[in-house]
Amino acid sequence: MTVETDDREVVAWGRQEVFRSTGSGSNNSLAFFWFPNAPEAAPGVAMAGEMPGGGDIVSAHGSMNHVAFDVPADKFDEYVEKLKEKGLEPSPVLNHDNSETTVSRELHPGVFVRSVYFRDPDGVLLVFACWTSEFGPEDVAHAPANAQGERVQPVDG
Repeated sequence: MTVETDDREVVAWGRQEVFRSTGSGSNNSLAFFWFPNAPEAAPGVAMAGEMPGGGDIVSAHGSMNHVAFDVPADKFDEYVEKLKEKGLEPSPVLNHDNSETTVSRELHPGVFVRSVYFRDPDGVLLVFACWTSEFGPEDVAHAPANAQGERVQPVDG
């Protein structure tokens, strides 16, 4: 038997699903599941164990590392404050740039994406990200890396 409630909650086959809108103005949703006999969460295996900038973010192949939501650049700082007001513990804001470390704590003209990470009630890593510039060929400043983190080809320049 299935029961639907006004908040898009479904109870069926011994599990509970809760659907939350992505807020994108469409009918897209994220579904959160609750299983009474599920194993405990496995940070560092089924999901990132830490937040970017705070430790190891490795997760197993076939698992979900994080879900990113594109937010308007002019609302980004406001959204970070709202996360804090709601009692969440977001990561520091990461300003992605073309430096050797690929991120800066400070916003500067070379930043192309800003991001802040936080966890949903199930511990899944989520991120609000905003684009601050368009990409062009000149933005490829580093050679790609292999699975060991080694640069694998020179950058044409």
